[in-house]
Amino acid sequence: MSMPPPPTPPQTGNANAIGGKTPLTEDQKRANHVKSEQKRRNEIRIGCERLASLLNMKGQGKSEARILELTVQAIKEQLALKEAIKQHIEETRGQASVNAVDEMYREAMEEAKTNNYGIGPMERRGSRIKKEDEY
Repeated sequence: MSMPPPPTPPQTGNANAIGGKTPLTEDQKRANHVKSEQKRRNEIRIGCERLASLLNMKGQGKSEARILELTVQAIKEQLALKEAIKQHIEETRGQASVNAVDEMYREAMEEAKTNNYGIGPMERRGSRIKKEDEY
């Protein structure tokens, strides 16, 4: 005994409709594209502003390319600092003093300032170094 086929929904409006929706006109497609492009650019702008504020880019050109260049440089320097601290800890067989590690960090921050950027005011809280006003 076979089942009867399910009833087909009634046709409404446009016979060319896809999924029951009327296709967009070219003007609507263009408007949607412009809107999504504006949203994308705004998100990039906001992200670059956040990076520039973390890098304390005062009085410098804030082009997106310059912000990204300095961000990459800052990350590379932080990774090098991390490796130097790890090496120091290994060399002292885990007996590295907090003061020695803090001094390494302060020296790295001073070097960053001489490279015409910095990553903002820092303070030590427990074992984690945090930016004073994290977003």
